[in-house]
Amino acid sequence: MFGHIRAFEILTSFWLYLSGLVLAASGVIYLFSKAKYVKAAGVLGIIMGVVSIVLGTFALNPIALAALIGIWLILTGITRLL
Repeated sequence: MFGHIRAFEILTSFWLYLSGLVLAASGVIYLFSKAKYVKAAGVLGIIMGVVSIVLGTFALNPIALAALIGIWLILTGITRLL
């Protein structure tokens, strides 16, 4: 897979679109909940879903994809330290 950069870009873009749709859908479902804090999680889920869908469009560019993976790895490392 890594030998074929275009296939990796398409797979990553599809994964970001799919996860964005799932996050947005779960956010909408959480908005209809009666709990106070769950509604805030629903709004956050919708925002993260939209961000994932937007990032999916940038994943088709190899330089932007490398930057996205690098930022994701840095943020994952920071959260692991906390």
